[in-house]
Amino acid sequence: RAAPADVDALVDLVLRALTKMDTGGVRISVDRIEATAKRLISDPSSLVLVSGEIDGAIAVQVSDAMFFERKVAGIVFWHAERGNGHVLLRQALRWSKRRPAIKAVGLSMDFVSTDFGEGARVGKLLELTGLKRRGSVHAEY
Repeated sequence: RAAPADVDALVDLVLRALTKMDTGGVRISVDRIEATAKRLISDPSSLVLVSGEIDGAIAVQVSDAMFFERKVAGIVFWHAERGNGHVLLRQALRWSKRRPAIKAVGLSMDFVSTDFGEGARVGKLLELTGLKRRGSVHAEY
């Protein structure tokens, strides 16, 4: 689990990941990334996992659902530079399933790189871990 001391390295990882993605012209805010990392790391209802020398991370933000009484867990960041992304994903899904308050967990594919078929590869991995495709979102209810 990430600690407050990991924030700078996590911000660097997020920025490296974003340089590989087509963000559709969205202006990237380093201040927002840092503030969000600090908030999620300090929030006991959310989860940030890091691996190695912070060469991989997954961040899960838990919030109230709009249409039902339990919570939703949104994977707001997931990136690994050394092929350990599946381990982080499985740990995050296990963490979510152990929390009765969480009704649904998912990841939007909107910002997943489509270069070299990466979107299809990631989608297949998400489905193998139990997150079914529902439009541009992979989710489990």
